[in-house]
Amino acid sequence: MMHQSTVEPGMPDEKGMRPSPTAASAAGPAYLRRRRRADSLWLRAGARVGGLLVMLGGVLLGLQHSGQMEETVQALLGDSAARMGLVAEQVEVRGLTYRSPQSVLAALGVDAGGSLVGFSAARARRMLENLDWVKHAEVLRRYPNGLLITIEERKPLARWRVDGQEVLVDREGVAISSLDMRRFAHLPLVEGEGANREAAALVNLLSATPEVLSHLSRAVLVDERRWNLHMRSGLVVLLPERDAGAALQRLAVLQRRHGVLQRALRRLDLRDAHMSGRMVLGLMPQESGPGGG
Repeated sequence: MMHQSTVEPGMPDEKGMRPSPTAASAAGPAYLRRRRRADSLWLRAGARVGGLLVMLGGVLLGLQHSGQMEETVQALLGDSAARMGLVAEQVEVRGLTYRSPQSVLAALGVDAGGSLVGFSAARARRMLENLDWVKHAEVLRRYPNGLLITIEERKPLARWRVDGQEVLVDREGVAISSLDMRRFAHLPLVEGEGANREAAALVNLLSATPEVLSHLSRAVLVDERRWNLHMRSGLVVLLPERDAGAALQRLAVLQRRHGVLQRALRRLDLRDAHMSGRMVLGLMPQESGPGGG
């Protein structure tokens, strides 16, 4: 009669021999063998990635020492953006009258065909509205490669002379820089403290009296209360603090009937004309001719 026996791992066999550890491992469960193989693959992959990182670090260190790191990184980003379609290929700028689309893109640091990786429409809008010539801006991102930029420019209304320099101002009195002043030589010239803020009200009144506006050389704000108008003939017209519009209408009538703005007058005081109807005229001093006294 035959007897059956089982041999447990690590127990002596019939010959008194213990199974070797290798044999015991090979006889282990299948899931343990698969796990050991996976761990081995991860270790080999990690070693390869580590080697690549070391090589990349050496390359970047060399580029940094040579001063070419920034250009290389930008080139890599630009190449990656191009492959993904994240480049500024369809850029539209609307609402411009005095500026060019290139000036808008330059302010944002965006080049046509350049990378849009990391571009923020909200940040771009804030950057544009920080420019003194931009009143309002909207920036829309059209994925993957488009931008729509809408600009509301500040419109020059007058020239303001301050500290011996002339700058353009809009209706709100905001100074506008970097525009060619020669393009706006036709705009009224105002002077005086606060004249930039009061210019819009004066320009509105002068627009209603073109007979006066066409002869105006400059307007000086006195004590931030009222205007003196210096005409091209040398005449100075003193406007009242109140009812300046009525005084200008009276002056326009005098110009149409008598051409007072072209006569040899030195001063025309209209400060009381709105109340008493009385005007004070001052004549130009006449130069003495040869042999004159």
